[in-house]
Amino acid sequence: MTDGVICDAVAGHFASYLSRALPLNHLASIRHHLDGCDTCWSEWNRYRWDAASGHPLVAELRRFMGPRFRPYFDSSRALQAEWLAAAPTTAEQRREFFGSTESYIYNLVVWHASGNRPPYVEAANAHLPAGSRIIDFGAGIGQDAIDLARQGHQVVACEIEGPSSDFLRWRLREHGLQIEVCAPQTARFSSVDTLWIIDTLDHLLDIDAVLGEVLEIVDRVICENLHSTRSGGQSFHERRSLSAVAKILSRYRLVPQPVLSNHPLMSFVRPHSA
Repeated sequence: MTDGVICDAVAGHFASYLSRALPLNHLASIRHHLDGCDTCWSEWNRYRWDAASGHPLVAELRRFMGPRFRPYFDSSRALQAEWLAAAPTTAEQRREFFGSTESYIYNLVVWHASGNRPPYVEAANAHLPAGSRIIDFGAGIGQDAIDLARQGHQVVACEIEGPSSDFLRWRLREHGLQIEVCAPQTARFSSVDTLWIIDTLDHLLDIDAVLGEVLEIVDRVICENLHSTRSGGQSFHERRSLSAVAKILSRYRLVPQPVLSNHPLMSFVRPHSA
């Protein structure tokens, strides 16, 4: 890739964009440009794959996929195209979609392995008491669940049955880890005190319907920092403002805690647990 191939708006910025080492407004403007420029997006997709190439997660994905593995697969654009073709409108149709696509596995692997995903677990010490009992809702490929378990927390990974949960279970066997994996419909919440929900709130049409049971009992909810505008133009996201999420969680007496705008995580805590 050379700067002559891509637009001035992103030329020379891929490295700092990948590591989020730019002001938030600059990150948002680059993402907006990438969403609208096919040439720059293609170069960005190759750049992030190259950045991810030596990561163990990519090696695991290769072994899991076998001959189906697709190098440099543009999972973001593929996932968006699949979504538009499927046109799911109900919660059940959304579950069926994410329970059938392999593109989402690639999306999650490259996001993490390239270093583009914020260091959520590394930032969790300020929010999580030692030995927390956590349900990782929307666990995806399970990296957070694995890392949280290795920090000594008790973790249940909750993910829609399908390719992502298959890869998660395969990874747990590879790592020799005993972490319960369950589907949202069969999850048992009575033993947990923390809802860990990263990049998943925006996938839910009805937060109360899906999470009401667990929100009634947990002491804290930990999610991505909603003070920052989430990037990405995929139509399967239901972007809610911090105030909209806070209003929903306030009905469960979960109160947002102060956090810096550049911190990866934020938490909502029941007052007696603060």
